[in-house]
Amino acid sequence: MKENFEFLPIYRDLMFKNLFGTEKNKKFTIDMLEKLFCLEKGSLNGSIIKNSVNLDKETVLNKKFELDIIVETPNKDILNLEMQCIYNKDAKIKNFMYVTGLFYSQLKTSENYKETKKVTGINFIKSINTLEENKNIQTYVMTNVDNPNDKMLPELFNVIVINVDHNCEIFYNKTKNDFEGWRLFIGADTIEELEKISKTDPVLKEAYKESIRFMNNEYAQDYSLQEKLIRSQMANIGEEYFIKGEEQGVEKGKTYATKEIALNLLTNTNISLEEISKCTNIPVNELKELQSKISKNKREEIN
Repeated sequence: MKENFEFLPIYRDLMFKNLFGTEKNKKFTIDMLEKLFCLEKGSLNGSIIKNSVNLDKETVLNKKFELDIIVETPNKDILNLEMQCIYNKDAKIKNFMYVTGLFYSQLKTSENYKETKKVTGINFIKSINTLEENKNIQTYVMTNVDNPNDKMLPELFNVIVINVDHNCEIFYNKTKNDFEGWRLFIGADTIEELEKISKTDPVLKEAYKESIRFMNNEYAQDYSLQEKLIRSQMANIGEEYFIKGEEQGVEKGKTYATKEIALNLLTNTNISLEEISKCTNIPVNELKELQSKISKNKREEIN
């Protein structure tokens, strides 16, 4: 790696997207999925990454790409891959609703649901304490709550949650299989860990070289700094909220904190208005007004 460049783990959204969500690296996606589902090598050849994109400087810094990955298999089944560092109840519901939407979007008026293709959400998470009973992989399906044996759409719709934390061993399909290498690779926290794991498999060795190449791009490093800033700003929301909440009342305090975050992001980054809106819940049109005032050096008018 270049001097002063930070190691970017695969479980960071951009690194994950580059390795598994681009057409040029599709061989890694196929290998990882075949090992996850214990399929014969080559079973998923011909799969398409439907939202593949060239992660060049302009695309990355302007965030002109989707963070989740949509893969269509040769038989037209849909796999939705997403990397998440935080997995809680809200994230679980969000993931379920998103995969539900992918499944529903296939249906046509009066069409039998059996004519649709299988949709599987695969959520990779970097946390050891978020899954019930410390299970490393969980599969969710729709069931009749009065009779758990009465599964609804068990072959057409499900969500898989995979813990990539290194503090736990993984057993999938009742055996410790080749997927363990990928799980450890994705969850590696240091370049030394990543290099060591890559030596266990020739495909992982190639994935290691590609990951190092990509993280050495200055724009990948810049993107990582932007993401850190967002996480830092969001982490401070609670403190700002309570301080200003005591002074101005709860709602005014909350408004103050989120507006300050928006101001900092607008001033110090080139993150899109849409992304800032998602982080702060401030409408894009209001952000445009803030941006206009900043450009005219009228920040005093904002507060």
